[in-house]
Amino acid sequence: MSFASMFSQSLMEELNLIDKPGLVSPFSNGSHRDMQYETMRNSINVINVYMRKIERYIQSNSGSYDVETVGIIRGIGKEAETSMLACTGGVNTHRGAIFHGAVSISILTYLRQNNMELNFDNFVSCLLPWEVSYKEETAAEYILRKKALSHGDIVLLETGIMGAKGMLFSHYNIIRECMKYADKYRILGYLFLNAGDSNVVYRKGMNGLGILREAGYEILNSTNKKLGKKLQQEDRLFKKERISPGGSADLLGLAIFFKKIFKKEDILWA
Repeated sequence: MSFASMFSQSLMEELNLIDKPGLVSPFSNGSHRDMQYETMRNSINVINVYMRKIERYIQSNSGSYDVETVGIIRGIGKEAETSMLACTGGVNTHRGAIFHGAVSISILTYLRQNNMELNFDNFVSCLLPWEVSYKEETAAEYILRKKALSHGDIVLLETGIMGAKGMLFSHYNIIRECMKYADKYRILGYLFLNAGDSNVVYRKGMNGLGILREAGYEILNSTNKKLGKKLQQEDRLFKKERISPGGSADLLGLAIFFKKIFKKEDILWA
């Protein structure tokens, strides 16, 4: 199976997980008024087209992985964002997932094409061109270049919380750590507690982030017997407070993907 297909499969596994506090599932719109299950599923199908395009490009140009390569991949990622927004009527369903998919699929394809072992350390060793690419311009230059700032951009400028790009500059260490957990709910709890979800900060401020982190702590420390009840309790709270941790959902999809690649195993449901 191609990396692009495995990534799309992983996003669908995240989407199909029920009782995720504040998030869309087959039986709930979570805290959203503008997203439904079908919207999310259609978005994933659209994104898959561009992840395959990235994979094919690296397969045909695997001699080097440098800043020029990253520039081309970022361009394909922008195409994916445009198509996603057209598909969803302007709703940002998976911008973070597109970013993480572009980074991970391009690097993993490069490693495989050059007969290098698929492990986390080798993945991290290829992140430097991405870091250079994003560090080449100042914040002021970035703002002038952008036609419109994303929610993550606004949170970064106002709070310093880096969102998806923060994962890049931290070498995805949070994902490396959360993969130690055996089931998706514990991984999600770890992400709530540690990831600094910029979607939540944008909509609900630092108080909303505090609620998210407390929920993450409670999920991580619940017994298996009490976990289901705790998830439902946190879901009711998130819906009441209109907290939707979409950044954490994107990272859960990435963790599922990485665990398939690096640990060659699926993640338990509970």
